Amino acid sequence: MKNILFILIIFILISCSANEERNRLYDIKFPKEFEKSELGIEYSKLRMIYNCDNIINFDSLKLQADKVFGLLKSKEPQHAKIINFVALCFRVTNMDYANTKDSYNKEKIIDLYQRAYQIGVINNLQDTKTFRETLFQLAECLEQNSQNRDALKYRQEYYRLSSKSFGDKSDRTADALMWIGNNYLQQNLADSAIFYFNKEIDIRKKLEDTEIVNQRLLEINKLKSN
Repeated sequence: MKNILFILIIFILISCSANEERNRLYDIKFPKEFEKSELGIEYSKLRMIYNCDNIINFDSLKLQADKVFGLLKSKEPQHAKIINFVALCFRVTNMDYANTKDSYNKEKIIDLYQRAYQIGVINNLQDTKTFRETLFQLAECLEQNSQNRDALKYRQEYYRLSSKSFGDKSDRTADALMWIGNNYLQQNLADSAIFYFNKEIDIRKKLEDTEIVNQRLLEINKLKSN
């Protein structure tokens, strides 16, 4: 349950940014005929199961996610949004994603996010909420699978797009730099981590976020002393 809550918290953090920032990204819309299509009907069922207040039977969520997954045949923009949600459902049903022995599920989740990423690139969806979510979640899953070097590519792209959309005085841009620094730490590359943490600190100072600045400075001093 602890790991499920962790996944949901991360999802909320990436999805629930300030309104003034969210307005700079557009959402992917579904065509009117989508609701009556087979995929639209099954996707609606999946969302209903996921949004159930007292969801206990995760098997039903996984089975429905599998059904929707099997219907994803094309590379239309809206499919990237669906894939992200299907991947989230698989992560929730895995219970303990970081330590599970079910490597097939881990690889399936990573493959889903990579498919969503490719659809985003093909359809030029870089300025959508869906594409940013894909970048973040794909990087996180790769890091949880000890593929930190592969994840770094997506962390850096997330930062570049955040800086472009929100500028250098934004929590979103500062967070992106923090995640890059953390990635380098996981690779035991302290100097690179410190470089990005300092870039993050520059933005946090502009935002007058003293608490995080002081916390990060303590972390940097600890890294330098090791």
